[in-house]
Amino acid sequence: MSGTLRKLGVIAIRFGQQLAVRVFGRQLGKQLPSKVVTAGRVIVHARTIRPKGIISRQIWRAMRLQGMTAARAASMGLWRNGQHRPGRERQALGFLGLHHQRHNQGVVERIRDLFGNNFRYNPAAKQDTFPNGLDGYEIGSNIAVGCHAAVYEARLAKPFRQRSRGFYDLLEEGGGRDRQKLFPLAVKLMFNYDFSMPETYLWNDMSAELVPMISNQRIPKGYIRSFRPLPKSHPNVVKIHTAFVDSMPLLRGAELLYPEALPNPDFYECGLPEPKTLFLVMKRYRMTLREYMLTCKRNYWNSRVMFGQLLEAMVYLFEHQVSHRDLKSDNILVDFNIEDEAPHLVVSDFGCCLSTGTFRVRYPHDNIDLGGNLAMRPPEIRLARPGPDVVLDFSKSDLWAAATLGYEMFTRENPFYSKLKSYEYSESDLPDLPKRVPGVIKMLISRILRINPDERPDPRTAADVVALSLFRFGENVVEFISSCGIGLHSALSKKELWTRLDCLTSLYAAETMLAHRLESGIVSSAELQLRATFLSRFDNSHVWEALSQYFLLPAAFQLNGFGANHYTTPVQQEQGDLAS
Repeated sequence: MSGTLRKLGVIAIRFGQQLAVRVFGRQLGKQLPSKVVTAGRVIVHARTIRPKGIISRQIWRAMRLQGMTAARAASMGLWRNGQHRPGRERQALGFLGLHHQRHNQGVVERIRDLFGNNFRYNPAAKQDTFPNGLDGYEIGSNIAVGCHAAVYEARLAKPFRQRSRGFYDLLEEGGGRDRQKLFPLAVKLMFNYDFSMPETYLWNDMSAELVPMISNQRIPKGYIRSFRPLPKSHPNVVKIHTAFVDSMPLLRGAELLYPEALPNPDFYECGLPEPKTLFLVMKRYRMTLREYMLTCKRNYWNSRVMFGQLLEAMVYLFEHQVSHRDLKSDNILVDFNIEDEAPHLVVSDFGCCLSTGTFRVRYPHDNIDLGGNLAMRPPEIRLARPGPDVVLDFSKSDLWAAATLGYEMFTRENPFYSKLKSYEYSESDLPDLPKRVPGVIKMLISRILRINPDERPDPRTAADVVALSLFRFGENVVEFISSCGIGLHSALSKKELWTRLDCLTSLYAAETMLAHRLESGIVSSAELQLRATFLSRFDNSHVWEALSQYFLLPAAFQLNGFGANHYTTPVQQEQGDLAS
């Protein structure tokens, strides 16, 4: 066992050196000229360029002390079992940033803590406070209008902006003409077609929209009956900062965009109280996924990062027994600074969601709400017929819809919008994905789109497959996993297998931490966030299922197109995109 772990340490050293050469054009720890004197003479001191960051410095130190690093990696098993390791053994784990005072914690628990709560690696964990009234915001132009709401660009009003300087540091100074920076918020105005109803009606009738709200303490107690909000924010679920009821304003373009939702003159003549409606304040995103597909160049690596983020959102909703029930490219928002980078993706518009604490819904008659968008309803919901004993299960419905959006990300076309119907398709009817899409992703999407929901993978396993496919350690994920002694035919006990998976997790975490120190563009911020989300919920059982069912396949099966092309680097992807 110690020999295998020592080998992992050597692999880590080689990986770091390769990465340094690719990024910086030189190996770490090389001596450089420090002073130039007359006549072109150079005096070289025995001085090395040391990284400034703590993590980078520890990795640099590990590169210089290669033999010691391999030995330290071999000692990880003792530390993992909770035994106290003084001195050098503690320092060995310091280079991974995983040493912790509580020795009864394992590697996986420490990694979850690090990537779940540390703002450096998980910036989505930060929260800000926002005013609870329309007078606390400056409203800009209209962004979008739907059947139930209108969305406007917004920012904090000046008095609140001065109090929240951290949120508005350089918006006006560096915003220029980029309205995304000048107006970083979006206010969603819900249409209230019955202004005579009391305020409690607004909160209760529109409660589904509030499911992803960060803090539900601002919702008046007793105003919402069957309401189970998500316990905390998630990087791939739309960030709703606050919600409040206020007077219905006449905003720019309202009379042309949604005249039917405005109170008419007769309402005021009746002497009724001032008309009010519900407002949601959320982070502003650049565009919808649909708009992104129509305007931005296709990049298979970026599409994989987006698909991984979508599956992470599905995992979070699944674990809290929430079903969105209206997934489509118009309800997925993306954000990015430059077009070529992988965008940050979030799921939005929870108006049709099921959030009652269970995925099961009785279906005695047709008046039961089954969510929106018929085309994206999975077979088990679309084929259901009402009856006194009929109970529908929505636990795998969002996952199915997410796989159809995977097609849209990789091909720019969703087969269930036109060619196929969810109530009558055959699995053999599914169109082929492009050759440059990794084999494990092809297999994953085909399995998620199984007609029988019991044959679909667990959402957590599905998300793990995409996250692991982004692993850059070496040149081939399968070969690297095999070199760790992890395989379908390995004679390992469960304890030994879990130990090696812990080592794999540590290396994945180290790679992610190192990527944070690289210059921007090497690893996109969206991918770093995806990695942090994956590591914050890491579970050996689901990771092993992902490895055994998708990566560690028989060679003949791989050669038939599922596993042979599972790994490509972003550079290889970009070259392939340009060639196509």
